[in-house]
Amino acid sequence: MFPINSFRAIQLLYLLYIMKTKRSYEMPVILTPRFTQEEAEKYLSTTIVDYMKMHKVEVMNVENNGKITLAYPIKKQDDGFFYTIYFKASTSTMSNLTKYFNLQKEILRHMIFRQDETVAKVKPETEEKQPEKEIRPTSAKKFKRAKKKAKVPIKEIDKKLEDIFKETL
Repeated sequence: MFPINSFRAIQLLYLLYIMKTKRSYEMPVILTPRFTQEEAEKYLSTTIVDYMKMHKVEVMNVENNGKITLAYPIKKQDDGFFYTIYFKASTSTMSNLTKYFNLQKEILRHMIFRQDETVAKVKPETEEKQPEKEIRPTSAKKFKRAKKKAKVPIKEIDKKLEDIFKETL
């Protein structure tokens, strides 16, 4: 056996502790609009949530935010189904989850946020479904550009400045 100093042993124990403890995470997901609402929920439960459970991730809540219109196109799509998944997982499984979600073509965008244990807001599931919200952000395409003013020649500006100086003197 190799001798291990006490500091290195403490580091290894701490790493093992971190890998085994589960932390709270929040993951907003935008799914492709080619699904219907039911197909999107089925894809979410069968593909995403089942994969997470297979990797020993404890899914706390899945929040449906409905179909949204995106502020800018993502993968040539202008809208998508927006979900937020709250879960607990060990830090060692996060790289596997991220790689898997990046490979899924049906997921337009996702991002995983670690929540503080004191601030974690896991909403209980309610039986009442909220009506579908459609968020319409303002688009840069809607605004008209201001018309460019005609350029004034420098000679005219000089002439006006001379007139102003003569009046003040």
